[in-house]
Amino acid sequence: MGVDKFRAIMDSSPMGASVYSVTRGARIFTNQRAVELFGAPSEAAFNALPAEQTFFDPEQARVVSQSFESFVNTPREEIRRRVDGSLWISSTTRQRLMIGKEDIYLIWFEDVTEREAAAERLRRMFNIPTIPMAFYYAKDKSWIEFNDSFRELFGYDRDELAGMTWVDLTHPEDLEMNLTAFAEAIGNKSKTSYTLTKRFIRKNGEVIHTRIHTEHIRSIDDKPEYVILVVHDITDDVRKEALLEDRRVELERTVEGLQKTQETLLNTTRELGRLVESEARLRETADAANATKSRFLATVSHEIRTPMTGIMGFADMLLDEDLPETAHDMVARIKYSASSLLTVINDVLDISKLDADKLETENVNFNPAVLINDVMAFIFSSRLPDEQARVRAEVQIDEGFPEAVSADPTRLRQILVNLVGNAKKFTENGAVILKCGLGDAPSTMKFEVVDTGIGIDTETQQNLFDDFVQADSSISRKYHGTGLGLAICRRLVDLMGGDIGVESAPGKGSTFWFTLPYVPVADVVLFGDPLVHMPRNYKATKPLHVLVVEDNEINQMIIGNILGKIGYDYIIAGNGIEAVDAVKAADFDIILMDVRMPELSGPEATRQIRGLGGKKGDVPIIALTADAMTENRQSYFDAGMNDFVSKPIDIVQLASAINNALGETVNVPVDEVRQAAI
Repeated sequence: MGVDKFRAIMDSSPMGASVYSVTRGARIFTNQRAVELFGAPSEAAFNALPAEQTFFDPEQARVVSQSFESFVNTPREEIRRRVDGSLWISSTTRQRLMIGKEDIYLIWFEDVTEREAAAERLRRMFNIPTIPMAFYYAKDKSWIEFNDSFRELFGYDRDELAGMTWVDLTHPEDLEMNLTAFAEAIGNKSKTSYTLTKRFIRKNGEVIHTRIHTEHIRSIDDKPEYVILVVHDITDDVRKEALLEDRRVELERTVEGLQKTQETLLNTTRELGRLVESEARLRETADAANATKSRFLATVSHEIRTPMTGIMGFADMLLDEDLPETAHDMVARIKYSASSLLTVINDVLDISKLDADKLETENVNFNPAVLINDVMAFIFSSRLPDEQARVRAEVQIDEGFPEAVSADPTRLRQILVNLVGNAKKFTENGAVILKCGLGDAPSTMKFEVVDTGIGIDTETQQNLFDDFVQADSSISRKYHGTGLGLAICRRLVDLMGGDIGVESAPGKGSTFWFTLPYVPVADVVLFGDPLVHMPRNYKATKPLHVLVVEDNEINQMIIGNILGKIGYDYIIAGNGIEAVDAVKAADFDIILMDVRMPELSGPEATRQIRGLGGKKGDVPIIALTADAMTENRQSYFDAGMNDFVSKPIDIVQLASAINNALGETVNVPVDEVRQAAI
């Protein structure tokens, strides 16, 4: 091949090229790309430029010029200098050829400055401490670089890990899957990355679950060259999923137990039907109980509470009747069983809302001493004479305990009912004492529930506040329960910023304690002071004309019975359309509005009533809801309702809500709130 023809080939190359003649001892020509790379004004100017001036380090130029014989066709990275003095990085390849009788060196220049800058950025990226990353050759999978997070994830020293590949670290059962994905990425030019969930094995033998992402980098000839590997440790997530599955199984077992409890309740209701003279009333109660069975497993947030309203309401009505002692005792036990079932349902719902971070707290002004005595009265007032003789119940309130605080009385009551209820359940002889005082931290209350019951061993105490935990299976069989109560107590205390703990020994009783922060307040509005849901009689201080909007006939009877006992005049509307028509036709002092109804829902009926304007549009409206999800209640207020009362309907809650909606105390208890004689 002639020199001119050879020059034509060089001029068409995208790489810089220069020919040095050993025979002549000088450059004989250079292509335009090389002239541009070195910033020379012309080819002639570059050819005349001494070679050492094109290097950043003249010593490197000297070594290169003296070692022509040792060079082979292998790229060599060199720092080069342009004519203007600026630097760039060249990947230089030298080839020795004979063209005719002329001995020459063909020198190729490739500007890799940007590539080296990218490589440096990649190396810096590997220094991110929280993300395990590695960089390896696609051909043999050997590491080019890995960061400390990657090394620490697998537990190897740097030198140990450097001699391995990801194949050595992969769990044997996941290796074939990973190799297949790797091969597909290597062979498919359009596929530059893949993501897998796989297991690795650490140095100590521990198996870790990961989600890996790889990015394949191809060379200029589109062949696989390098691979970036990013590893996310998802071991904790996998373990949590396993725990959630265990919890799901436990919840299924709990639901099965609730179904059996329901069947027992239905059998008891049928037995009561043979003893009570009013066949029609018993048929309605049985229908409500049958409805409970058919809807029980559909939803625990709404459908259970509707029939529970009937069961507990009719039980209250029957307890007001002059029943034989045996029948009265059966009805009382029906109501107790229903209350226990409702407690289990509430526990399951509460633990679900706590898991979903949807349980909210509130700050309300109240008297904690009144609430404390209410709780003790609620739990111990129904005891039989022999129980009162065996177990003494006592409240001890320290001097200086606050009389008025701002905190969450609902959640405080829930914690106390759980702890005091447990103490009563597990104490057959001795005493249950509720001690109340100030905590060590400023503005904190401390509560201690002390019993002389069966006690708890040290090992069990460590997990006692976990979900579904009881001391042992025999306790579950003897005393019943889901094991959720203490878990809910712990989560509620945590949610309100307090602490909780236990001190106990087998056969020596237990002391459960917790602290809660509070904000001191000057006074408490009595009718706004929430009380424990206990059966009480209320009387109205003035007559009210009430519209009850309820599509369920059983609930109509129960609500009517409650309002009649208080002393109110009322009419019934069977759905939202009838309610709007009734408000247009007459004036009412207050409306009790069911939420879910056919034809027109409670919230939509409320919006239409508010749209009437004037006095009719301003009438106070209280929602009657079986919806136990707090987050749904905001929609009632958005529709224009003033307050809500949960089903099953409690006379204390209903009386308090009416007082609040009217802004005055129109309902007063027949027996004033007092410290319980327990």
